[in-house]
Amino acid sequence: MKAVVDSEKIFLPVDADIEEGDHVEQRLPNGKTRTMLITKVDVLQSPSGSAVLDHTEAAYTTVTAQPKRTTDQRDWAMSHEQSRQTRLLTWLAEQDDGIFELGALYSGDEEAALARRDVKALGELGLVRPVTGGGPSLATVQASITPAGRARADELTARQRDRSGRQWACRSALLSWLYDVDAVETMERSKTWDGFFTDTRATYFGDQFSGQEVDRAAAWLYRHKLIDGVIGAEADGPIQSYALDEGVRCVERFDADVRRYLDAMEHAPLPTQGGPTYNVQATNVQLATGDRSHQAMTAGDKITAAMSRLRPPQAEPLRILYLTAASRGNLRVDEEMRRVKAGVQAATHRDLVQIEHKTAATSLDLLDGLTRFKPHVVHFSGHADETVLEFDTGSDKAGPGQRVSAEAFARAISAVDAPPTLVVLNACKSEAQLAGLLDAVPLAIGMSDNIGDPDATAFAARFYATVAEGQSVEGAYGVAKMHMEFSGLPHADLPILVNDPAVNPANVMLVIRPQ
Repeated sequence: MKAVVDSEKIFLPVDADIEEGDHVEQRLPNGKTRTMLITKVDVLQSPSGSAVLDHTEAAYTTVTAQPKRTTDQRDWAMSHEQSRQTRLLTWLAEQDDGIFELGALYSGDEEAALARRDVKALGELGLVRPVTGGGPSLATVQASITPAGRARADELTARQRDRSGRQWACRSALLSWLYDVDAVETMERSKTWDGFFTDTRATYFGDQFSGQEVDRAAAWLYRHKLIDGVIGAEADGPIQSYALDEGVRCVERFDADVRRYLDAMEHAPLPTQGGPTYNVQATNVQLATGDRSHQAMTAGDKITAAMSRLRPPQAEPLRILYLTAASRGNLRVDEEMRRVKAGVQAATHRDLVQIEHKTAATSLDLLDGLTRFKPHVVHFSGHADETVLEFDTGSDKAGPGQRVSAEAFARAISAVDAPPTLVVLNACKSEAQLAGLLDAVPLAIGMSDNIGDPDATAFAARFYATVAEGQSVEGAYGVAKMHMEFSGLPHADLPILVNDPAVNPANVMLVIRPQ
């Protein structure tokens, strides 16, 4: 394909077959190849009818090649000994300055020798100062952290909290483990996850993956047809699994690096089947033996409850109630709204999305919007904290807004006959309010910390533009976070998506694509 490439865009013929998310390779004069990820496509045609100047412009970012690494070389994977020493170091960093006994981390005198060995190893690296006596008792093993140790502990803690990195690592680790224990091809060779938790791959920079993280990773691998197995009534993914042919291929050709596998195979990261689908577990599930067998008794009730909170799929436009409030005058919510509308207008299914924007929104605007507009999505952009949303007062003067408690907001959402499917709180520290919202809606998004205007605007604009392309809620959420990362914004890890355990956000489509 003939094209002209500059530092930001690729210029192609008007009929070029290219779309957002494609990878394009360019042969450079030095013989090397550059790979470009297409981030936006615009088809420009002359209004006069002359086709001479018609062309396609594709914005791109350069994709940096990643060297292939073996499982043992991944920087997040640690041995049992390294993980134990990491826990010791991060625990010491959480304490005040001083010398501490280690009884909180080691099981009595029988592990005194182990504690002494760990303290010695960290001391040789200059990370702790050992204070050990001559006796066999654990009380004789003490340590204090050095400035270098505190810096290293802070670095490790920051990495452990990298939600995106943890997700990808857990998926890769699960698939690699299934392959290594020969749980491949058939149900007879499948394994439960109990053995995984004793494996060195079950930690991320020394911090063990939780049961919920493993469940979600298994569900992701299952959706992408890398594994199969037995689905439990209260689990998102298989509770007993084996690797399918594609999973084996991912391990053998890409060292179980599922992200690199998807890129190389040019797979869409989420299912693309048309029409709205919801993830509902069947009531006649087969259960693995063990303490999960009681789950079958409540499966039907959980399914009924989940489905009652999802509106039946209908051929109607997606309705978004968009509330913006900046009574103090220090938030650029109007710019956010402008970019959201522009993104939706540029999307394939723009005619299937209706946005009701309430500027300087008051709490009464929320109630009026819920009852008159009957939104599928309620979006709030403004000031907030862990317990409060700040609406406008309706006053002509700038100043503090009306503080609406998280509990009152959730009650308002659930008060109407048809509550929304999704609530988005594009506001600082709003993640803490999401658990309460799940009593009212099946899906909710919030921010885990303070977020700046550029980050909040970028997330919202890309999220709704992707929804308007027919992607699922989880798909739009993931694309929006990647857009923030590609744009060099510092807070791509702050948006958090939560869901009712019986509702899979990867299978909830807010825009019904025409058949």
